[in-house]
Amino acid sequence: MNLSGPSLLFFVALFSIYYDGLAIHIEINPRSFYELTQELNITCTAGGPAYWAKTVYTIELGKKDQPPMFIYGRKGLTKGPAMDLNMEAEGHIGDNAKDSFLRLTIKNPEAGNAGTYTCLVYYLNESYKMKEETTDTTITMEADSGRLVKELIAKVSNLEKLTTELKTKVLDQERKLERQANQINRIGQKQSISSAFHATKLGSTVVKTREVLKFLVEDNIGNDFDTATGIYTAPVDGLYAFTLFAMSWKLALNSVTEVSIVANNQKKATLLVKHEKNHDQSSVSCVVKLKAGQTVKSVVSHINNPHNGLYANPFTGFSGFLIKAQ
Repeated sequence: MNLSGPSLLFFVALFSIYYDGLAIHIEINPRSFYELTQELNITCTAGGPAYWAKTVYTIELGKKDQPPMFIYGRKGLTKGPAMDLNMEAEGHIGDNAKDSFLRLTIKNPEAGNAGTYTCLVYYLNESYKMKEETTDTTITMEADSGRLVKELIAKVSNLEKLTTELKTKVLDQERKLERQANQINRIGQKQSISSAFHATKLGSTVVKTREVLKFLVEDNIGNDFDTATGIYTAPVDGLYAFTLFAMSWKLALNSVTEVSIVANNQKKATLLVKHEKNHDQSSVSCVVKLKAGQTVKSVVSHINNPHNGLYANPFTGFSGFLIKAQ
């Protein structure tokens, strides 16, 4: 091919136009959206037949005829005046135009995010002249987007309501199970508690009014009877039974001795023995409701002769046991 004269000039001019051009491309994913339900990605890239010869300086991206949302230049990313809170961006400027891009991401897009977007690129051509190229593209919002959003909001609201109701039911069941477990534990504790004793008087002796009788313990289940003091201490709240029996020795006619079962410092039952020509034996029993820690003892409540006395084992004794814990 022989080029000369006008033909050569035409070819040079055509090559300059072809070589000087920079194609700008905007890629949108997706091109339409449902309000508040998707994520939009808008990517602006440089290209064209001679893109390797171009030096890109800045890329701007935003709504058409409005200030840019983001600007990416040689010094990095800058937020534009039209940037919104649901937006973020990333970009890069390489040695060649083909390596340069600016990507805008819109999270949970709304109706206001639909419309036409413009990408503006400032670059230095092979003649070292600053030039600019722009291109536009349009994003649409689906017509029934509002309806879908309302349905979604309604479903979420119903789900939150069901979740709240379920949480309430679960908490109620947990409280019920906890109460049942506590009841079972209390029943188990009550059933596992045993308390009983049987004791007989320690030695045949003269007795005095208000004297607490001392006993020799024969059985002491639970160790709740104190042989040193002659006092029984209730281990738990409950119903208890006690029996006291005593025998007097011969003494003057009409001499009497009274001995009482005293629970929590209150007389609950009293026996009377007479001191006559023959020995006299008497017994008394009672059922008492006690709280844990309360005490029971046998106390000489009355004598009419300072020489009155009671026989020892096995004629005088004291016994008691837990009927039912409460």
